[in-house]
This record gives sequence, C-alpha cells and structure tokens, in this order.
Amino acid sequence: MAQSTEDKNPFFFTYNPEKVLKTFPNPFYETLVFTLENSKAKNLTYIVKDVTGNSLIHGTTNKEKVELNTSELREGIYFLMLIQDNGAKEIQRIIKK
Repeated sequence: MAQSTEDKNPFFFTYNPEKVLKTFPNPFYETLVFTLENSKAKNLTYIVKDVTGNSLIHGTTNKEKVELNTSELREGIYFLMLIQDNGAKEIQRIIKK
C-alpha cells in the first residue's frame, strides 16, 4: 500500500491562511507558552518534533493558552505543529536554549 505525502514527510501540512499559533518566549529555556488566537476549533492537537521528525511532546487542548514543560528537551531547534480539528496544520520553528 502506497504512503501518502503526509505519511512520508513529517512536516507536510495543509496551508492555513488563518494563523492562530503564537509562541513565546522563543528562544525558550524550561517552559514554552503558546496561545491560540481566532481559533474556532474545539480540539487542537499539538506536537513538538525534532529536526528529524521524531515526536517528542504531544497532546490535545481546547484552551487558548498552553504552557509546555520542556525540561527534558536538549538545547536545539524543534518544530511545534498545531493540528486543528478541520485538518489544517500550522508549524513554527522553536529554539531551546
């Protein structure tokens, strides 16, 4: 069975013209905060991936503000992916100091 483009590429995403994801501070140390603005989605999935595409932190939320404990992450570059319940995805590069 052939894999879809999304299965082959962990960073494949559907264009979302309504940006809802804001992250701060970036770079961050122990805690990363992200807020969801203008989101009408009820359940949002968030995933923190490393540069090789491995999922390191994930969860779901319906809150407008989420604080992630990132103490187990090493210094480096990561990607925060937000998936709305309509399938739209948004990705932001985040940096751990």
